[in-house]
Amino acid sequence: MQGRFIPVFPASKTLFCTQCVCTMGSPITCRSAPYALRAVQLLEKVEEQGRISLLSPDQLNEKAWALYRLGLSDQAVAEARKAVKADPEHSEAWMLLAICCINEKRAADQEVARYEFQREEADPMSGHERWAEDMRDMAEDRRAKALTDHRAVVFPALLYWPQDPENPYRRYRYRENYEQIRNWCIDWLYALLLPSNFSMDVDRQHVYAANGLAPEFIWQDKLSPYSARWRVRGHRAHGLSELEEQVAERICREWEELVGRYQDFAFFQRSLLAPNNPFLKLKLLHIHYVLGLSGYEMLRQRFLQDLRYLRWGDLSVILHQPSLFQALTTHCAGTGLKELIGRFDNLVEQVAQEQRKDFVLLKSNLLCRAYHHGFVRDEFASCMLVAQEAQAFLEASAGFESHQLGLGEDGQSNTLSLKHWKYMELRAAIEIAPESVEAQQALLSVAHPAGYFADEADYLIHNSADIEGVIDEWYEAPYGESILASGQWLQAVEALYKAGIYSDQEMALRARELLAELAPLVVEKHAVWNLDDYWATGD
Repeated sequence: MQGRFIPVFPASKTLFCTQCVCTMGSPITCRSAPYALRAVQLLEKVEEQGRISLLSPDQLNEKAWALYRLGLSDQAVAEARKAVKADPEHSEAWMLLAICCINEKRAADQEVARYEFQREEADPMSGHERWAEDMRDMAEDRRAKALTDHRAVVFPALLYWPQDPENPYRRYRYRENYEQIRNWCIDWLYALLLPSNFSMDVDRQHVYAANGLAPEFIWQDKLSPYSARWRVRGHRAHGLSELEEQVAERICREWEELVGRYQDFAFFQRSLLAPNNPFLKLKLLHIHYVLGLSGYEMLRQRFLQDLRYLRWGDLSVILHQPSLFQALTTHCAGTGLKELIGRFDNLVEQVAQEQRKDFVLLKSNLLCRAYHHGFVRDEFASCMLVAQEAQAFLEASAGFESHQLGLGEDGQSNTLSLKHWKYMELRAAIEIAPESVEAQQALLSVAHPAGYFADEADYLIHNSADIEGVIDEWYEAPYGESILASGQWLQAVEALYKAGIYSDQEMALRARELLAELAPLVVEKHAVWNLDDYWATGD
């Protein structure tokens, strides 16, 4: 429930006019006046009005905001409480209370962390350690009070949040702040509706049943004969107040209206990006289910569709949080155990695919680095084995390709594809062709090189550079010139053929056919473009 709250400062027509700051329609000072000065003058004007008559809720709200802007948060809270007491639906006063409450809670969290750090750093059994423990306990008391105030404030603040009639898409003023308060309300509602959290007027069996756990309750009741002693008997299935129920229904209806429309992403955008709240939809779906609101099945189907994009990192967090794990189980088992098993199998397959992709990326780059390590040290036979292993690995990992990491130059990229590794095998084979039987066979392993290596993007390194404001792109062969365009492959096979290495009739035929295919691919030396030629021409 923690998060960074961005304060908003309502600029109602009672507070500001076009040319100057006004209170109750009377000009105070020009906008160019210092910010604190304007707040002080506003406060003086409200105080003067209060000597004549009782302040209205709007005037109390203006006074509270002026105090808040001057850094007097306690006095601002006192005035804002007067405003909401006089007008329980005063939106801007509730907004100020929410801001101050959230700031207080965050400050208490920081204090607890600071004194806990000092306690850990202090010498054992020292006065410093005891002082840090006492201060930490006081900070925890402050946090507990702030947490209680937090629940009492965020729900009415959201319920009476000022709307924006001029912008139906945003619907509410200060939309980002509204979404933060809404997300805290969802966290609160989810926690309050769990079986472990209920008030004294609810029945524990009803709570379990509302959460879809009636069989679990019956089973636990059988195992524990003393459970009836501490089972609270009441008529309710949850401990939410009437106002909290109104807020829950409003949030659920807002989500229901947007399901399947592009605003659905906008509704959850901040939460999807926030690392402390990645499971907002699961929590909201569970709230919808426990309260028995209509439209649950439609929202469940939408959630199950989104579940296809759940990654292992988020799923791992669910598995380590029992309440979220149980909620996921409940909503994946809508029609029974068969559906639950099917949904869980799909999650396992998703994770397997995700991890397989990472595994391919890892192994391909390790093999790539091993090849380079051996190539620059003239260990070409081992390089051939590495390239062959990479090809076998990719063939077994159909559908997965990876890119090379750690390239030395900016603007370079390389896809470690099957054709790239075949090229690398041939590149190493050329170096040891006269003395290696394996290399001699590898040079004949591509029957139609013109077609196999037709697309340079499949096997060469892609380069891009900004040359005098123009983005230029080209492909570069690893470890020197291309073995096709430079004629290195052709020359190696031709030398072996003439030396009688390919004495077998079948291999001799394959060598002749390969030479005929390679000959048209050779480019004259001066016709091969490279970056050095470009700079030489420019000079």
